Amino acid sequence: MSKNKKLNKFFWYVFLILFMAFFTLYTAGRFGYYEYTQNEKKVLTEEQIKKFEEDVKSGKEIDIDKYLVVKEDFQGKSKRMGLKISEFIGNYTKIGIDKIFKILNNLVEN
Repeated sequence: MSKNKKLNKFFWYVFLILFMAFFTLYTAGRFGYYEYTQNEKKVLTEEQIKKFEEDVKSGKEIDIDKYLVVKEDFQGKSKRMGLKISEFIGNYTKIGIDKIFKILNNLVEN
């Protein structure tokens, strides 16, 4: 294969990988998972503040532990499996991106 065709094929692969990375990040952003979790924390906090204020107004005894929100730790099989899959994808994505930049570096240097 000629050098031009190899270069063209390489850039299409790079473009495809970058497009897939962009699409993944864009989809995660559109679903708004991070914003949802932050809003969930905010709602719980506002509810606890209202309970605290009502208890102060009514003169009840105040205990800080009563108003703290404790998140449950879900260490089930599905969470561990999801974490392992996420780490696997993250590791291989990093390796792939490193290789792409090494190849681009070699092309620029030559």
